This record gives sequence, C-alpha cells and structure tokens, in this order.
Amino acid sequence: MSPAALVLTLVRALPASPAVLLARLLVLTSLAFSPGSRDEIRRNCRIVLGRIPRAFWMRNAWRIGFHLALMARLGGRPTHRADGRAMPFLIDKAKVSDDNSESWYAGAQVTPLSARNVPSITVSFHFGLWECLPAVFRHRGHDVRLVVGKQRDRALGRALDRLRASQEVRRFGGARVMVMPASGCGPEPVRGEVRRGLLVGFMLDNTSRGQMTTARAGGVAMRLPAAPYARARKEGVRPLFCTLEAGRLRVRVYPPGDENHALGCLLAEVRRRPEDWVFWGKAGALAAV
Repeated sequence: MSPAALVLTLVRALPASPAVLLARLLVLTSLAFSPGSRDEIRRNCRIVLGRIPRAFWMRNAWRIGFHLALMARLGGRPTHRADGRAMPFLIDKAKVSDDNSESWYAGAQVTPLSARNVPSITVSFHFGLWECLPAVFRHRGHDVRLVVGKQRDRALGRALDRLRASQEVRRFGGARVMVMPASGCGPEPVRGEVRRGLLVGFMLDNTSRGQMTTARAGGVAMRLPAAPYARARKEGVRPLFCTLEAGRLRVRVYPPGDENHALGCLLAEVRRRPEDWVFWGKAGALAAV
C-alpha cells in the first residue's frame, strides 16, 4: 500500500481528533520538505491575492489537512469531534444556495440545479470540502457522475473509488468520456439516463491532461481543461463550491457560464477564504494579466 493510501486508511480508522492531527502533520511535513511547493504557493498568492500573507503556507497546510481528514471520513459516522469542538458533518443538513437571481445572470431564465429532471454539467476546484459535493447532490436525488482520470498511485485511486462508492457516486474514467455529445446531456455512455437528473462533475485545477483552454478574470489567467466547455448544453457550465461555515456544510451554486466565468467564481471564493484553496500543484497554470 502506498503512503498516501495508508494515510487515507488510517484517517478513516482513527478517532476523529488523532485523524485530523495526522492529516495536518502530513500536509505540513510534505510542504516543509518541498521548497518548490512553497515557492509555488508564494507565487500563486502574489498572483491571486496581490500579496503574500504572513506564514501563509503553514496556515494553508493546516486548513487543508483538516479538510482532508473530514473528507476522508465522509463515508463513516455522520458526526464526530475535531480539535475538541463538535463538527456536524451530516450531508443531509448541508445548506445549498442556488444563486440564480436576475442580478447574478443578467436577467436570463436559468433552471435551478435543484430541478432533478434537468441534466447539468458542473465544475469545481480543489477548494474547501470539494469531495463532499458529489455526496450532497446524490443525497438530493441527482444521479451524480464524476469525470476523473486515473490516479498514478493505484492504491490511492482504489481508496478514493471506495470513498465515493460509499455515497453511491459513480465515475467516468479515461479519455473516451472527455468529449460531450451534441445533445449536451453528458458523456456518451449515459445518453439513455439523462431523464433521471444526471449531474456530471469535473475538477478544473491540479491537472494538465487533455486539451486545455485559457480563462481570464480578475487580473488572472489560468489554464483549465477544455472538456466541460467543448460541447456543453445551452445553459452552460455551473461552478460549485463547498465550505464548512459555522459547523455546517455550505454549498454555493453559481450561475452557468464559460471558462472565464468559472475562473471569476473561483477567484471570488479564494479571495474570501484563501486558506481553503490548495495553492500548490497547479503546474504553472496561473499568471497575472
């Protein structure tokens, strides 16, 4: 078993507080012995935030470790304690904000994501509790599918598959599903199931696989996978974000749009809660414009 897969297994098996501490120490140690990653964090901070907050890489690692521990325990007990505080983690209590008002989308009539009879293409980033997004929408009645590539670490890939399967979330893998059909309802293997309220999800950062496009927003340019936007349905692609606020999961559903819109949504979230985003592993995808 690989070190990453072993840590994921231990985090799920240990009591909550030791699990959180283990995950935090793992991320801190990893960055402490990776000057290249710390340099990337500083560079991306300067691009996205316009400054480098004091001791930011340590605070970033501490928060990401906490989130990794919570997400690793997603399929376990519904509640647990972390750092001595009660941390409700019930998927069925998540608050979902569907921001489809006229002020958000120039007066267009947009079908809310809560309409389970309408298939949707969604995207997110390694921000907050990203692994909880599929489970939240699966609980709300969607048939959730993730478009994911194969993990180089096969043991970790199998562990992640088990984690998602525990929430009845399925995945697509391989390049053959990365192109949307002309109908825009989702990848080809599921054309017959779109009436069930299919929700197809992509992650847009920490990858350089496949055809890429460049998004621009808020003084930042970023390379993103082009697949979700290649032949997306007419309503566009919806950015989603999940955070833990006041001990409760909070999911923000942004209006649909193109890749520039998705980057603008990411920047709004990161500038609001910078420690929640994984600032490293971007393969030089960010630049100031």
